[in-house]
Amino acid sequence: MPPEDINVLKNELSNVVKWLEKIEVALTKQREETREEIKQIYERLDHQRDAVNRQECERYREKCCSRQESRNEKQDDKITTLMLQLAKWGGIGVGIGLVLKYWPQ
Repeated sequence: MPPEDINVLKNELSNVVKWLEKIEVALTKQREETREEIKQIYERLDHQRDAVNRQECERYREKCCSRQESRNEKQDDKITTLMLQLAKWGGIGVGIGLVLKYWPQ
């Protein structure tokens, strides 16, 4: 092979190596950008999960409070009914005394 052809091949190989280096740099940059995008996606997902968890906790709390309020109202109704029955049976003074003693303030 003549020396001119060898020099041409060397130059072409050198150009190919330069292009490969540029491609490697571009791929490395793209990989870093992709990692950053993935990191941001995970952060958004974490925030969304936290928001959903807060909403679920709030709904659960409201549901439990509602149940407890309902139980309290039923219990108050039962107590009131019992006090009224006692007032009938024991006279008005006993009923008023019970109301004053046990009525929530």
